[in-house]
Amino acid sequence: MKKAPSPALPTTCAAMIQSVDNGIGRILNQLKKLGLEDNTIIVLASDHGGLSTHGNKNGVATSNRPLRAGKGHLYEGGLRIPLLVRWPGQVKPGTEIATPVSTLDLMPTLCAMAGIAPPKLGGTDGQNLVPLLQSGTAPARDTFYWHNPAPRPASTGDWFSSAIRVGDLKLLDFPDEKKVELYDLATDPGESKNLAASRGEDAKRLLEKLNAWRSEVGASMVGKVKKRK
Repeated sequence: MKKAPSPALPTTCAAMIQSVDNGIGRILNQLKKLGLEDNTIIVLASDHGGLSTHGNKNGVATSNRPLRAGKGHLYEGGLRIPLLVRWPGQVKPGTEIATPVSTLDLMPTLCAMAGIAPPKLGGTDGQNLVPLLQSGTAPARDTFYWHNPAPRPASTGDWFSSAIRVGDLKLLDFPDEKKVELYDLATDPGESKNLAASRGEDAKRLLEKLNAWRSEVGASMVGKVKKRK
C-alpha cells in the first residue's frame, strides 16, 4: 500500500523557514568577517501569527497551539509574533521578556539605540523599549488596539472585527455578527472561555474604550470582504 503524499504547503513553509534561517546566518557571518558584529543591532520579527487555512481546502501549514486561530485573525494566534533583538553589550543573550509590545515600538526603539531623535512625522503610537530590554522596565502603557476592516473569509477564515487589550483582559468585537467576546489572557491564553456574559461590566468598559478609539482614529466600520479569485 502506497503512502499518501504529504501536503505541499507544510513542506513549503518549512523550506521558507529554513531559507530565513540560512539568510540570517549569512548576514551574521558577513558581519563577523567585516568586524561589525559587536556594533550592529539585529531585529527579527514576523508580521502576523502562523498561517491559519480555515475557510479553504489547503492543508494547515503551521500550528499556533495553544493560541487560537492564526493569520488574519485578532485572536492571539494571529497577533502574537516572535520578536528577537540582538544588541551586543547591551542586551544579555538568552533574555526572555513576557511584556506585551507592538511593532509600532520598533522605530522609537531603534532611534534610541542609535542615539538619534525620532522623525517629527514618525507618529507617537510607539514606545521606546530600550529600558525594557536593558532592565526589564515596562513602557507606561497597558492598552493595545487592533482593527480588521478587510477580512478574508475564503482564505484565512477571519472576520470583520476589532480588539482591545487592557492588562490581561482582551475584548473582541464582531460588528457584523453583533457579538463581543471577552477573555482573561492570564488564565486563558488560548481564548477558549468567553467571559462577556459573566463579566458584563468589564466587557462594557472595554467596548466603550474601543468605540472611543475607533471614533478617534476614524476606523472604517464597513467590513470589506476580500474574495478569493
